[in-house]
Amino acid sequence: MTRKVAQSNNHLITEPALEQAARWFVDLQESQQTSFPPCRSDFNRWLLIEENQRAWQQINQIHQQYQRHQTQLNHQSASVLYDTVNISRRDLLKSVAGLSFATWLGWEGYHSKQMRHQLASLTADLSSAVGQSKQIALANNGQLWLNTNSAINRLSTTNGHAFELVTGEVYLDDFVTSSANAMVNHSNSTRLQTLINGKLLLLTTEPSNGSVANNSGARCTMMLNEDRSQCHLALYQGRATLYYQGQKRQLVADQQLQLAPNNAGALNFSTAQITLLNTNEKPPWLNGQLHANDIPLAEFVQQLKRYRSGYIRLQAGLENIRVAGVYPAFDSDATLDLLAKALPIRIHYLTPWFVSITS
Repeated sequence: MTRKVAQSNNHLITEPALEQAARWFVDLQESQQTSFPPCRSDFNRWLLIEENQRAWQQINQIHQQYQRHQTQLNHQSASVLYDTVNISRRDLLKSVAGLSFATWLGWEGYHSKQMRHQLASLTADLSSAVGQSKQIALANNGQLWLNTNSAINRLSTTNGHAFELVTGEVYLDDFVTSSANAMVNHSNSTRLQTLINGKLLLLTTEPSNGSVANNSGARCTMMLNEDRSQCHLALYQGRATLYYQGQKRQLVADQQLQLAPNNAGALNFSTAQITLLNTNEKPPWLNGQLHANDIPLAEFVQQLKRYRSGYIRLQAGLENIRVAGVYPAFDSDATLDLLAKALPIRIHYLTPWFVSITS
């Protein structure tokens, strides 16, 4: 059955039509810089089909709409690509063209609220690109890491640290060091907050013993899903207090909490079960790893999508293949290659930004 992925003027556009439109977009962009243009008559025949016209219109509209937002990102990507040895102009054009198309694939399915979240990340104080992480040094030996495609804002505070997670995932290591000869000047609390469905979720951390005198501190992660309707919190060291809509909950070291909408659409803040972490070590992505502990392929692909620019399509019927092992988080091509070697699947690259996983 052909998958329908987009809608234009109340008419559905199938995935094959979008793929074909993307191919033509790349070919025609390339033809402006080469003496070997694509066969125009073939393109004109393809364009006679009404659905293809809608797909072509969508590709061009989105390309124009996001040019002003993607200019800086395109220049950065082009710079990286040009610096790569022996890369062809065609691969460069495919990758740059893919920025607009892949962005649209991600944005088209969301409502205006999610679009505003994405725009907010573009203007955030600190951010990381897709497939990259970023480390930020804090006062008093503290550290903060942004996972792939994440953004935070610094918040004003009279003492300590305060951040707002705009999108993605953040790891906060507010470890405090002191000695007999030098006591650190440190607030006993650090604030980390975000918005869930437009409502404030606040997390405050403090050392395990409430003091900074014993080299203790708090380590935690906060992660939002793409539409900011769910939030995962994990505490690796210290204590944390969560506040949401007048309610309060406590976390201690080695505990985690998954917040998500209940059947009525309200966040399950008071009912979500606190569970133990599998390990008290740092999250695997801090070491550049993705861990899979006998999970469905569909679940693993969802994780991998966070680390890859573009679109990964999983063929129906492959969702429940089990995945186990350790994979490189920030090299998605290598991860896909390892999956193909370990599982009964094949990896097809339509373009560098459009990957299909089939049997």
